[in-house]
Amino acid sequence: MHLTEMFPKRYASAEELQGKEVTLTIARVMPEKMRPNPKAPEVQKFVVYFREARKGVVMGKSLAYQLAEILGSEETDDWAGKVVTLSTVLMDVAGRKVLTFQAKRPAAKAVAGQQIPKGLADDDEHEHEGA
Repeated sequence: MHLTEMFPKRYASAEELQGKEVTLTIARVMPEKMRPNPKAPEVQKFVVYFREARKGVVMGKSLAYQLAEILGSEETDDWAGKVVTLSTVLMDVAGRKVLTFQAKRPAAKAVAGQQIPKGLADDDEHEHEGA
């Protein structure tokens, strides 16, 4: 058994896309409290959840503004039901390369929810059912 199956992360990581693109339908954006590391104080971050995926994606400023541009609104309440494609990109963060999510407009033929990598796929323990 792979370690990621033994100790699953609560939120999606760019590595889980396995170099693929996935087209998903936004369910909602929610503020959530989290700790960057065990000794750090809690901070509020925003997480975008998708209808077809089990895990949400923690949004940084770059991803949030990419989504706003693609979806035509800086109001996250307007994003529900809209379809986007996620891929990955290497970025320099504090002097090191980090794989992060990148949002794009879906291709004309793209269908939301097809070929979702295992780490993001829906399962019976869907935490945000009815979203």
